[in-house]
Amino acid sequence: MGTIGSFQEFQSLFLHQFTSSVKHRRTELSFFAVRQKEGEPMKEYLQRFNAVVVEVPSAPQEVKASAFSQRLLDGDFFKSLAKKPVSKFDALLA
Repeated sequence: MGTIGSFQEFQSLFLHQFTSSVKHRRTELSFFAVRQKEGEPMKEYLQRFNAVVVEVPSAPQEVKASAFSQRLLDGDFFKSLAKKPVSKFDALLA
């Protein structure tokens, strides 16, 4: 059976256990962590992105629109947004 040899070891193990179980609060930067995967349909990407939208409801429309479009793969929808950018996330869904 494992034993703890020092206070430093105890402290390290305690902090590791505690911090690994703490759920981190999502922020506006969390939107930029969601990227469309290679071969992923737009519908699935939108579902994953919306999961973050629900967790950060106070985020400005402009931030959501920017993150969503910047993390798209290069395709027809991305190209249409490059030609005619949308500043509101709700407008992307219309």
